Amino acid sequence: MINNRLQSKFTLMTVFVLAVLVFSCKKSAETEADVMLDANLLKSKGQYNELLTKRESGAATFSIENISRTNTTLSVHVKGGCAEQQFKLVWDGSIMESQPARIRLVLINEGGRNCNPEQETTVNVDLKKIIGAQPVSNFVFHVANGSSKQDKSIDPDGAVHSR
Repeated sequence: MINNRLQSKFTLMTVFVLAVLVFSCKKSAETEADVMLDANLLKSKGQYNELLTKRESGAATFSIENISRTNTTLSVHVKGGCAEQQFKLVWDGSIMESQPARIRLVLINEGGRNCNPEQETTVNVDLKKIIGAQPVSNFVFHVANGSSKQDKSIDPDGAVHSR
């Protein structure tokens, strides 16, 4: 009788542990899924990494002239490429825990290579879609060019750096 109770408790505990593991794995898979945060902002670790790898293999289709921030809007000033709505920022989904914290984005032109190389446009993104209600002054934003090896960063004080 005692042996049956122990076996029953062991079986129940095994089922509980397996359920927790399955739920945890499912939750992890959900967090890795691509999520459109806004019309021009995608959260995708896989696409972010793929875009950075591919950018070194092609000719530049646009250049990042400057980046700026007004309140919670990040503005990326671009030369080349097509219309603003054909640009998209891809966020890797992580926030690097440093002081200040760092957020990495890559800008891509989904309009292809048949765009005016002299056309200038500004791509705006709502940073609240990434940081929520946290103060924007707690973050450095890195913007990588998805068409060539060119990066710009904006510090909490608004200073811009090129890499």
